[in-house]
Amino acid sequence: MNYKLENKLSEEISLLFGNRIVCLLYYGSNAFNKDINSDYSDYDFCLVLDKYDSKDLINLKKIISKYNRIDITLHSLFDLELIGWSNFQHGNHGEFFLLHLANSKIILGNNIFQRKLSIIDYSNIKKSIKTQIIEYFWRLDHWYFTVKNENELNIKFKKYLIRILQDILLYKGDISFFEINTINSQEFIDNWIDDKNYISIETKKSLMKINQNSYKVEDYVYLKTLIYNDFRNTILLE
Repeated sequence: MNYKLENKLSEEISLLFGNRIVCLLYYGSNAFNKDINSDYSDYDFCLVLDKYDSKDLINLKKIISKYNRIDITLHSLFDLELIGWSNFQHGNHGEFFLLHLANSKIILGNNIFQRKLSIIDYSNIKKSIKTQIIEYFWRLDHWYFTVKNENELNIKFKKYLIRILQDILLYKGDISFFEINTINSQEFIDNWIDDKNYISIETKKSLMKINQNSYKVEDYVYLKTLIYNDFRNTILLE
């Protein structure tokens, strides 16, 4: 998203919700200009308001319907506190996503998630990361059967296999969300994988070819199997 569009969106949300806004955060691949194909990637925002109002979704839809591929998740601070931060859920993302949101770009307000890092249980964070990785593997299988466009499928596989590897390193404490947000996929492959003995030699060899034009869907499926074996041996069997 260009800055003009980003600013326009924030202005409209600010005018609509005013001092009810706790924060508007921008996160994900597009927020940090990662090397992804924006034709298949949403612009991800998190809006936290003071409390729930039945008209909020209707009013918010009027704004985001003007834009393409904007994905906004709406939270109420009152309900987040009521449910408890240890039970945090952001769509299909669990407690680990607090770390992700804490490292998001602040568009409006103050990042409430940064202030909650000191009270979260990091053992629960690890469990949440494990669950998320399993969901990502399921997602790849689902797309393999349902996405008909091969180019789109290749882009999804590349993006999420890199994400799974980053989450494995995150689980092991070998990378932070800040570092994930400030490097592109090639930098990650070149500089973060080679010295990790829990990533197999076969996985590393296949990763080195991932940006070649000859890399096809079948290659991604094979790489997924290799990475799943690493995940199983490193995390599931620990």
